[in-house]
Amino acid sequence: MSSWCINQSKWKELFSHVLDLFQSIKKVIGLDGCFLKEQVEGELLTSSGRDANNQGLFESVKDILPHVDHRQYARQIYVNFKKDYIGLEFKKLFWATTMNCVEGDFKRHIDAIRKLNPSAYDNLMSKEPQTWCIAYMSVRYVCEVVENGILE
Repeated sequence: MSSWCINQSKWKELFSHVLDLFQSIKKVIGLDGCFLKEQVEGELLTSSGRDANNQGLFESVKDILPHVDHRQYARQIYVNFKKDYIGLEFKKLFWATTMNCVEGDFKRHIDAIRKLNPSAYDNLMSKEPQTWCIAYMSVRYVCEVVENGILE
């Protein structure tokens, strides 16, 4: 699931790009938008989709909206990670890495994973930690949920 806040002048252009993107992806679950009022004005466009065959939904959205923050759900990354890296120690280190608010703590935990298994480290680093670790997320957001998505 991804959400973006855009101004009214970009709405039609962006909506057209998003529709083009979703036409290239077979199974789209939802696309919705609403107007924001009060302190934050503009529109909020939300898309929910499945990309089970890794057809590039995340990368495609980054191409269309390069100036917005993109997040991945740590729970989904962990589900895939634990298929190859089994055990309580990996689980504890993964969640410690994900939930720390300080970059130094993230580095300490990810280094512990590297010492435990270098390929586990490479696997996690290839998933762009800045998109699923709290330590790298912007402080301008009130929501720090990284572990789960609305579809799950």
